[in-house]
This record gives sequence, C-alpha cells and structure tokens, in this order.
Amino acid sequence: ALFDRDLRYLTASESWCNILELAGQSIVGQHPGNMSPGIAEEMKKLHATAMTGEVARGEDFLTEINDKWLRIIVFPWRDDSGEIAELVAFAEDVSERRTTELELERNREYLAAVLEHVEDGIVACDAEGKLNFVNRAARRIHGVEQDMDDEQELLPPDRWAERFDFFEADGVTPLAAESVPLIRAFKGETVNNAEIVIAPRGRSKRAIQASGRAIYGSDGSRLGAVVSMHDVTERQVFETELKRKKTELQLILDNVPVRIWFKNDKNRIIWLNEAAARSVSARVEDIEGGDVYELFPDMAAEYHADDLEVIKTGQPKIGIVEEFKPKDGAHGWA
Repeated sequence: ALFDRDLRYLTASESWCNILELAGQSIVGQHPGNMSPGIAEEMKKLHATAMTGEVARGEDFLTEINDKWLRIIVFPWRDDSGEIAELVAFAEDVSERRTTELELERNREYLAAVLEHVEDGIVACDAEGKLNFVNRAARRIHGVEQDMDDEQELLPPDRWAERFDFFEADGVTPLAAESVPLIRAFKGETVNNAEIVIAPRGRSKRAIQASGRAIYGSDGSRLGAVVSMHDVTERQVFETELKRKKTELQLILDNVPVRIWFKNDKNRIIWLNEAAARSVSARVEDIEGGDVYELFPDMAAEYHADDLEVIKTGQPKIGIVEEFKPKDGAHGWA
C-alpha cells in the first residue's frame, strides 16, 4: 500500500486489501487505523520510525482481523529534493507459519515438562556441543538444584568432566574428557550403560549408568546429542551387601560337616557346598548346573522322585536313609 506523510491511503494493491479484508471499500484518504483497528498501534509505531528516514520493520503481531498474524514493513519514499514524500508498506500474512511455530513451541514445552519430571537424569547439547538441557533429576545427581547458569551453558565440552566432577567407575580416577558419555554421543557413538561416578564437591558419590546417542534431522544433519543417566547407587549398595551375605553364608555352609545340595524340579544342581562337591570328587564350580542323572546314574530317579514330592506338597521328608552311589567318588549310605 502507498501512504502520504500523514499515513493516509493513496492506493493499495489487491493483495493488501485481501489480507486486511478491505476489498470493495473506499480507502483513499483514510487512515489505516480507521479502516483496520487491529493494526492501528502497529502502524503508528512503524510510521514514526519511517518518518525518521529508516526502514521500519515490524514484528509479528496478532490482529482482530479473523485472528490473523501479520508482519508489516514500511519504507520511506523520497522525492527529488530528498524529502520523505510518501510511505510504501508491505503486509505479509504469517498466520500459518506462526501457528506452526506456536505448535512447535507447545510441543517443546510439553516435552521439556515431561523430561523435567522423569526419574532418570537427562542432559542434551545442541549442534555446536553447548549444553541446552539438564533436567531436575540430572541437576540433583550433580548436586545442583537450580537451573544451569550462563557459565555452565557456555562451558566447552572438554571441561565438562572437570566441572561436573566425573570419575571412572572406581570413583577415584578422573574421567577423561573423551570418555564423557555426552561427548561420546555427540561424536556419533551409541553409548549403552556406560558406568561412571559423579562426585559433587561436598556431597556423596553417585554411581551412574549412562546411555545416549546423537540426534539427527530428517536431512541427516546433526542437531545435537542426548544422554540419560540412571542412578544405580542404591542398587550397587544392595548388591554389595547381598554379595557379602552370600559369601558369609557360603563360608558357613562350606564348613559344616554335611553335604548340602540345592536342586530344581528338573533334577539339576543349582548350588552345593564344598562337602557335597568333595563327595563326588569334583569342585563346586564344576558341579553347579549339572544334571543329577549324570552324577548319580543309578540313584537319580529315586532322588528326583523324593524331590518332586517335597516340591509338590511343600512338606519336608526327614530321616530318609538311602544309598549314596555317585558315578565318581566313594559309595556309601546317607
């Protein structure tokens, strides 16, 4: 559209009239704010800028014209003397693009909210390798309750291991920069359950299993990388305690003067003590998982029948005296 210095219509293209829904109306001499109240404030600001001699580039704004999003640019038009004589305005209907952008933004906000509340730590970096997402669980693992600050976001990848207190699985050896799971993922490696330790200063160490991969766009370009961090500290403590108790139990059972066999309903040996292994002239590790029919070919069926009866009834059989005839080892009665 073409306006005079006082921002009154001189003429307008068909496209302009269609966008502002002015088709069939007499607009010459009229102020755009009178014809289209939804753009009054925007045109007032653009007019003021253009009259200084600068190109006035507006931002996207929502109008009352069927809820359209518009962007308007106003150029000053000078006469032969160099004075601003007229103004040329261009309007673009950006509703479709804006709707798409808003939908994408809502999707991003929704995804960020979901990731913020998952139990595993989630960290991500952009195409330049800059940290751009650390969820609440990840912040907790690192001993940081607030969001990332500018210093953390701008930190180069080769300093992540130092800044975020990464260590090898032993919890003592500092983790090399190239071994940081997010860096490995960013370089294109698929990381599966990498074991590391995070030891924030002044806080307890956390044992972590990290998995991640690079993120690529539909055109194959790298968009960044993401890594999930599963805190396995409590599990490791439990497993360590369980292993200790199992070792203690094994020590006790290996030193009692009786043979102890744990078998399943298939007549296979799940576990046995040292006395039982010695009775068949073998080592514990050689017998575990073995078939009783191979170890006791003459007596296995009878043993199996007794075992199945106990398994079925849930009642023990006590005081059985039976022949002990292993394939290898001394025969006798038990």
